[in-house]
Amino acid sequence: MTTYLVQGPDFEYHIADQRYAMIDPSRIAIHPKNPKEHDIGSIIESIGKNKFAGAVFLLEEPLVLFDVPLPEDKDHWCIAGAGRVESALQLSAKLIPALIGKMDADTAESLLLADNEAARRAGYNEQKLLDALTSRIAKYEGDVVAGLHGTLFDGSHVDDLIESLKSAEAAAVQKQTPFAQFHTSAGALDPNKFVAFHFGDHHGHVSREVYDHFVATAKQLRAGGATTNASGSAMMDDILRAWLTI
Repeated sequence: MTTYLVQGPDFEYHIADQRYAMIDPSRIAIHPKNPKEHDIGSIIESIGKNKFAGAVFLLEEPLVLFDVPLPEDKDHWCIAGAGRVESALQLSAKLIPALIGKMDADTAESLLLADNEAARRAGYNEQKLLDALTSRIAKYEGDVVAGLHGTLFDGSHVDDLIESLKSAEAAAVQKQTPFAQFHTSAGALDPNKFVAFHFGDHHGHVSREVYDHFVATAKQLRAGGATTNASGSAMMDDILRAWLTI
């Protein structure tokens, strides 16, 4: 676990001193020490379908940031929205919406890093994401390409989400039932002599004798309060060795 330390017990809510303006993107400087690497192609694709929405955040002053002076052919440092500035330039945009804020250099540097890091820490609720994607596909009568156009997702993402949720569900079931799961053998093996099993990624058949031994030992572990897969690992070694000899 990582512990993040902050100065002061409380945070106060303040709105930065800022104004709205339409700015020529060629007059905006992307800081050379900005660590964020953008997928410009994806941003351009989104702008092409969804238009340029919102505003980038630029710095009114100071002219020096991270000990780097503002280039003479630029008017503002970009603090947030560098990827969209670069995309606008590639799209030959003449003007883009911007908020131009007044703050000291230390705050501006902190905000530039924090804006990128906050985005990196964000994640998805996979079920909600899957619901949103499949809802769009349904609106287009099952046409995956049309339904997901402009979202930057495609059919492979939907498939991956489904598999991920299935795996999470299976893991949850395995956690609730921490010991190997058995069922009556089907097929050529005599169910009176062999029992099929699966345990995590392992599956196969074991002799009825080994199975009975496992069940008896599992009951003893459960009676002692065992609740994890690790509790049955020693027994699984016996079962897997038996399986490999079948």
